[in-house]
Amino acid sequence: MAAELGHVTVVFAGQSESWAKWIDHQIRAAGRGTTLIRWNPLRRPPTAEAFTDLLSAPGRVLLVIDDWHERLGNERFEAWAEALRQVLPAYHDRMAAVSITARPMPEAVIALAPVELRGLRPEVARSRVLECAGIAAPGTLIDLRRGPRFPDDPPDVWQVPRRNRRFVGRTELLEKVYGAFSAAGADGAAVALLGPGGIGKTQLALEYVHRFAGEYDIVWWVNAAQRVTARQQFADLASALDVPDSGDLATIITAVRRELDRTARPWLLVLDGAGDPERLTDLVPEGRGHILVTTLKSEWGAHAETIAVPAFERRESVAFAERRTERLGDAQAARLAEAVEDMPLLLDQTAAWLDINPTVPVDDYIRDIRDGRPDHFGVMTSGQYPQSFEVAWAKLVNTLREGSESAWQLLNLLVCFSPDVVPVRLLQTARHSDLPAELAELIAEPSSWNTALRRLSEITSMRIEYEPGPRMDSQTVGTLRMHRLFHRFVRSIQSPADAERYSAAARKVLVSADPRDSSSAGNWARYAALIPH
Repeated sequence: MAAELGHVTVVFAGQSESWAKWIDHQIRAAGRGTTLIRWNPLRRPPTAEAFTDLLSAPGRVLLVIDDWHERLGNERFEAWAEALRQVLPAYHDRMAAVSITARPMPEAVIALAPVELRGLRPEVARSRVLECAGIAAPGTLIDLRRGPRFPDDPPDVWQVPRRNRRFVGRTELLEKVYGAFSAAGADGAAVALLGPGGIGKTQLALEYVHRFAGEYDIVWWVNAAQRVTARQQFADLASALDVPDSGDLATIITAVRRELDRTARPWLLVLDGAGDPERLTDLVPEGRGHILVTTLKSEWGAHAETIAVPAFERRESVAFAERRTERLGDAQAARLAEAVEDMPLLLDQTAAWLDINPTVPVDDYIRDIRDGRPDHFGVMTSGQYPQSFEVAWAKLVNTLREGSESAWQLLNLLVCFSPDVVPVRLLQTARHSDLPAELAELIAEPSSWNTALRRLSEITSMRIEYEPGPRMDSQTVGTLRMHRLFHRFVRSIQSPADAERYSAAARKVLVSADPRDSSSAGNWARYAALIPH
């Protein structure tokens, strides 16, 4: 029983992991046993029983309070606050809390009288942690330079964009990134976040950097979309590493790489928006540090462990939308999320538009998005996403034009059909004379056809729907689902000549596919597939 009483369980939400590790280390250095518990309030049900399970560990429970409550939707937060109020009286004598946020805390959390740690010197913060844990301060001095760095101390070398305070969710993805780097041990490791534009790769990388900054002495962010910019920003690291300026960019880059290769200091390099890996090989050190890449290019799989970044889960969308505008309740936020298919960029922009247009009925706006009414539709940009909606898609289009002409040509034809279910299988069975010559050749070559479809899936927000292939053990692409907003954007930038050329081809394909006997029930499924277009 004495061992249990001496034990301390440190409970934290994912965003406060560096603080939790530092606190855990200080308690263990004082001779007590500890348990670290990561808590995700987005996943746990907001009930008193969920809190009771959280507090069932033996000994004292020390809660690390950050701003987790601000990442919840309004209704979900109120449910958690009520659950905490119910549980607190029964556990008050063995619970304590420390605060690492400067933001106002909810009343239920204030009742715990959390001890503030931010803005303190490390030795003062350590003393407060031990006091909260019920541990008398040891008489001997402890070298605070050992163990994790004090989280309030920034890395020695730091060039990173500001943190997105509206970031929500993505806990499992962040843990995957952290796990991939941790598994490498003392060896170097590279992780590539892979997904289409607007899916939140950059914001995910940014959150990882800020959340785990305490793990590194050197953190450097490079905008890698353009090779010229990437090389210059990488070379800018030279002065921070005391690498001599030779006046020659290539020489400086080589010197920075060599310094990162040989240093024992933990470092993290972010290559944001990276294109073809072959164009950036001179910026990829081989030392024992970590490299985090955000990219549209699956070719990075040969150079890094890839982690696919999907759209938000619905609960994440709801929480994000409600933080973006107070106009939304859970039900409306869920409908907005459904309308934009849980895409973070679109969710951010549409929620922002609602926030600054308070007289527009929310349900009308959501209906406009869902039904594709451009005369009523508006999208506003956010400070967290510097490019406008149009520019975001323009980047994708340029990627297709420059890197995959056949995929771009195919996209021009696909947008002439309904975006909800693009009939890929119909194109495969179309008469070649009905198609533009370049697409007839593409469809006739299965390898090139599949490559073009895969490229569209990788770079855009299209979702591929598979169906059984000609062999029992195979599958083939049946349809594509394209987001309406992206569909409308591509149509809007087509030249008049291209619009007429590809529309004429689409009409020919549909006419040729007409069974010409609508009275036969056997043809109804065929007509059902054709009518949306």
